[in-house]
Amino acid sequence: MNSKFISNLIPKFGKNEKGKKIFCGFYIAACILIMYFFAAYTISALFDGFQSPLLLAPTAAFLLAFFALIFGNVIPKTLRMIFFCGMYAYLISFAVLVIYIFSFASINEKQALTIYDKDEPVNIMVFGCRTYGYTPGQSLEGRLNSALKLLEHYPNSSCIVSGGQGKNETVSEAEAMRAWLVEHGIDNERIYKEDKSTDTLENIEYSFNVMEENNLSTDMIIGVSNRYHLARISWIASHDGVSMTLYPSDTDNIFWLSIYLTREYMSYAKVAVFSLLGL
Repeated sequence: MNSKFISNLIPKFGKNEKGKKIFCGFYIAACILIMYFFAAYTISALFDGFQSPLLLAPTAAFLLAFFALIFGNVIPKTLRMIFFCGMYAYLISFAVLVIYIFSFASINEKQALTIYDKDEPVNIMVFGCRTYGYTPGQSLEGRLNSALKLLEHYPNSSCIVSGGQGKNETVSEAEAMRAWLVEHGIDNERIYKEDKSTDTLENIEYSFNVMEENNLSTDMIIGVSNRYHLARISWIASHDGVSMTLYPSDTDNIFWLSIYLTREYMSYAKVAVFSLLGL
């Protein structure tokens, strides 16, 4: 990327060579970050068996960032400016969303262990995630460890494990979660399975059906999922007229965390686009 491109794109730097180099570094970093986020997101989605026209959006974002990086010095000035503004608008909005997600999770984490009396019949709702047979994936194991902590903290609580069987799974996520909790000392009679859901909205709706069918209270619920997932759960639940406290688990692997955060961003973007289109 030559200095002429930089000076044309950002005239205010003028002949300041240091300013040009600084901006050039930020521009290249932005391109690489966007390529990384969307390439990783698309590959992981395909690996998980997700096949949808919606994957065209992250694929297109990756290709545009690649094009902006490799051919930025030969494309028209107006198009260069569009690439520049688009990349930084995305990165800023992504950063704002990440701050909101983790702030929200921290607040809820403190409330979940204190909001109810320890002897209350609380219902712990665990949101499903990828399994390998009866072995939970890394994200799901984190959720189950958090659920186990809550079940021990509230000894009179029940647990609703929620998650259907994906195309690349041999048992339902709910069944794998039930088996894991029993193996770790939780009485099977405290566990109720919801094994039909395929997304977060269905996790909530179908779990409530299970609670009603088994005469479990729907007034005291603690939802358990990864820290990055809680804000969207709360948003979906509130729009469905559901109130629940939320408790986080952590994702230790920074690579997977960046992918999951990109997925969350795409989920919010999808909802926003559908809302604008009235769908």
